[in-house]
Order: sequence, then structure tokens, then C-alpha cells
Amino acid sequence: MTGPIPPELADLSFLEELNLADNRLTGPIPPELGDRLVNLRRLFLSGNQLTGCIPPGLRRAEENDFDDLGLPFCQVKLTAEHKGDRAALVALYNATDGVNWKRNKNWLSDLPIGEWYGVVTDNNHRVVQLRLSENQLTGTVLSELGNLSNLGMLVLSRNRLTGSIPAELGNLSKLETLALSHNRMAGPIPKELGNLSKLEALGLIGNPDGNRFTGPIPPELGNLANLKVLALSGNRMTGPIPPELGKLSDLSELHLAKNQLTGQIPPELANLSNLETLYVNDNRLAGCIPEGLGHIEFTKFDGNDLAGCVAAPTPVPGSPAATELEAMVALYNAANGPGWTNNEFWLSVLPPSSWYGVATAGGKVTGLQLPDNGLTGELPPELGNISGLKELDLSGNRLTGRFPAELGELPNLRKLLLGDNQLTGCVPDALRDVRVNDFDKLGLPFCP
Repeated sequence: MTGPIPPELADLSFLEELNLADNRLTGPIPPELGDRLVNLRRLFLSGNQLTGCIPPGLRRAEENDFDDLGLPFCQVKLTAEHKGDRAALVALYNATDGVNWKRNKNWLSDLPIGEWYGVVTDNNHRVVQLRLSENQLTGTVLSELGNLSNLGMLVLSRNRLTGSIPAELGNLSKLETLALSHNRMAGPIPKELGNLSKLEALGLIGNPDGNRFTGPIPPELGNLANLKVLALSGNRMTGPIPPELGKLSDLSELHLAKNQLTGQIPPELANLSNLETLYVNDNRLAGCIPEGLGHIEFTKFDGNDLAGCVAAPTPVPGSPAATELEAMVALYNAANGPGWTNNEFWLSVLPPSSWYGVATAGGKVTGLQLPDNGLTGELPPELGNISGLKELDLSGNRLTGRFPAELGELPNLRKLLLGDNQLTGCVPDALRDVRVNDFDKLGLPFCP
């Protein structure tokens, strides 16, 4: 092949290997190849008559024949912004003991900063990602990082960072991800983080030996219109949950567990139609769980004072979910639910999957595990309507009355434990094949 290398090859954005060696190609290597072939891993161009310099972006090719080309790397013309990006990275390296990082390849070298470990630059050689998680960083997060004006991702989680979050991080107008979880940081969360209009994920999770952020949750976080994940669990946050979080219409995960939050759960959270995960367990919250949170698939409310919220959800009448719910309510009412040892979230606005002792799959109730729980009274015949029930354990209670014949109509039942009660009558013959049972403790014959 003769002639120049066409710059249009840069349009092959998924290209991983380019081998044009041992031809008669002439002219310079198009700079577009270095700017746009971000997936390139193998590059061979020797044995031609190429001139000029090698675009620095081509250094990403791990397998190459650059030594055989006899060409220098092109020098990047550094603007004030480029110099500012480099200075911020150098400051971070020096402040966090970069010499002893687990991985620090090319840091502080003369190579373009896009070749430094964990640094990603764009076509204009500006820093857009800084990913140094699990890399043994120590020291503090520097305010100079607020000068990385093109930064879209800052991930420094699972290190040994100390100190507080610099308010200057609120200057990063293009930031989409901020992850500082599992470090040893402390202090308040700066309200300036509410300026990060493009932020989609904010991770500040603590642990027993980790972060200890204190103070209130800044209501300014309610301004983060694009936020999808807010993770603040395991810290020492105090005060109420800001009702302003109810404005985060894109939020899918809210993790506030294991803090010292007080007050009630704001009813505004019911506005979050995309919320799939809500963990507020192990705080000091009180009052009722707001109506409208029943759509949330994954919830944890235990470890608070949220008892007494009775307002059962109302599925479409006649639907399978409504039939199952009627059976659950019937059990609660017939077996003195208010007097149970543990009746957490029964008849609350939460879905049955959150009720104590209830297991579900695919939206259907599959298990009722309420042994030794203070149930009294009789078993309602409506239990036979929970068609997906696989496990029923009501042993060790004070139930009386007849053994419900309707239990023999449950086609999927594989475990049935009703011993140590005072039931009468007979066991339906259809239940003989239940794999796990304690029929011997009932003292009842099988029905003819």
C-alpha cells in the first residue's frame, strides 16, 4: 500500500488492532487516531516511510512497534487549563503518599497525564476521570481537585483518606459520579455539593473503621436533579431527613441506614416514583411510614421507632394480590395480631415482603414463618387462598380450633409446622406428601 494513512480510520471507534506494517505508506500519522481510537490495544506501523511524530494518544496501544518507527512522540501544547490539571494531580500525589500507592504507574513522569494510572483524558487532553479506588491513598482530599473543571468521575473509595470533604468539589460542574465511601473521613457534608447539577451518584458510605461524616444531611442535595444513587449509610449524620430529597425525581437508591437521624420519614419521599431501594434502618426515626412507599421493592425500616402505622395497601379488588392480602389480614385479625411478640409492619403501607415473617417471590407470598410468636385464636380458612405458599411455620404458639381443611388445597406446600398448639379435628389427607412436617406433634389423625 502506498500514500498516506487516511484520518477516516479514526471513525472505527471500536478498533482494537491496527497493523499496517511493511508497506510503502508515507506522510504523518493522523493525530485523529490518537484522539479517537480509545479501544486500540495493538498498533504496528514500522516498515513504512512515515514522517512527523507519534500522536501521544497512541501510547494506549500496549503492543506496538514504536521503537522501530524512529519518530518522536508529538508534544502536547499545554494551555493554562492543562497545566492546572497536572498541578492538581501532582498535589494529590504528594498529599496522599503517592510513592506508596498500590498502583502509581507513570505518575509524575513526563508522559501525558492520560497515561498516568487511573487518569482518563478527553480528546483535548483534559482530565475527565480520576479512578483510584483500593489504591492505599492516605492523607486528605485536596481542595485543588476542585480545579479539574472537566472532571466527570471522581472515585477514591476504599482507601485510607482522612479529613473532610473540600467544599471546592462543589465547583466541578461536569461531575457525574463522586465516590468517597469506605475511607476514614469525617466532618460535615458541604452544602456546596448541592451545586453539582449533573451528579448522578454520590457515595459517602462509612463502616466501623471508616468514614464518620457528621451533622445534618444538607437540604441542598435536593437540588441534584439528575441524582440516581445517594449513599450515606454508616456515618453519624444527625437531624431529620430533609424533605427536599423528595424533589430527586430520578432517584432509584437511597441509603441512609446506621446513622443517628431523628424525626419522621418525610411524606415527600412518596413522590419518588423511581425509587427502588430505601434503607433507613438503625436510626432514631419515629412516627408512621408515609403512605405511597409501598411501590419500593427493597426496604429496611427496623431499628427505629416506627411502630403503629396501620393502613394496609389496597390492591385491585379480585386480583391474586388482593386475595392473598385478604388472607394475611384475616390471619392477623383471627390470631390476635396486635398481641404478637413481633408484628413489625403487618397491615402497614409497605408490601407484604416487608412484614415480619413473610417471604415473597415474584410479588406472591411464598412463606409465613411465625413460630413462637404469641399467636392465639383460630386459623382462618382464608389461608387456603395463598396459592403460592411453600412454607408455613406457626409452631409453638397458642392456636386453637379445628385444623383448617383449606390448607389441603395449597398445591405448592412443601413445609408445614403447626406443632405445639391446641388444634383439633384431623389433618387433610392431601397433606401426606408435605416433605417437612411435624404431624407427629399434632396428635391428630388424617382425615378419611
